[in-house]
Formats: sequence, structure tokens, C-alpha cells
Amino acid sequence: MQATCPRRRDLAVASALLSLACSCTSIEVEPLPEGVSEVAIVRNDKVLVEDFVPVMRAALEARGIRTQVVTEESASGGGVTATYTALRS
Repeated sequence: MQATCPRRRDLAVASALLSLACSCTSIEVEPLPEGVSEVAIVRNDKVLVEDFVPVMRAALEARGIRTQVVTEESASGGGVTATYTALRS
């Protein structure tokens, strides 16, 4: 049996926290590769939930993962990126 990676568990916890921040949430999460220390969050201007990105950033940064918010065009630099959608019902 394979041991659970603490970073993967942390990402799952962060995702759970984000789901609590939004109602009727569906989440698809891929675990972070080992050793990731920074994630570029690709801004989605269609999302109207104002505090979504700040909550996402806080959850990641609380686990020692630096974040930056980028445009889709500038996200093609080869680093780890996070994309999101959020609907409020």
C-alpha cells in the first residue's frame, strides 16, 4: 500500500475548504507533483464569486505553496497552473 503524500493531502484539504466557500460545488483536482512550491492561478474573469481566488490563495499559501494570479496568455511558461470555475446558485 502506498503512503499518502502530505502535499497531495494538503491540496485535497485546500480543495475541501474551497468547496465550503461556494455553494453547490463540483471539484476536479489533480494532485501536485512532488516538490512543487509555487502555483500560477489562471484568472477566470467569468467567475463572479469575488472571494474565490483569495480563499484559494490563502489555502495554498497556508501550506507553504506560493501563488501568483496570471492571465491565460502568460500561463504558458511551463510551471504548475491551477484553473477554476465557480457558479453560485
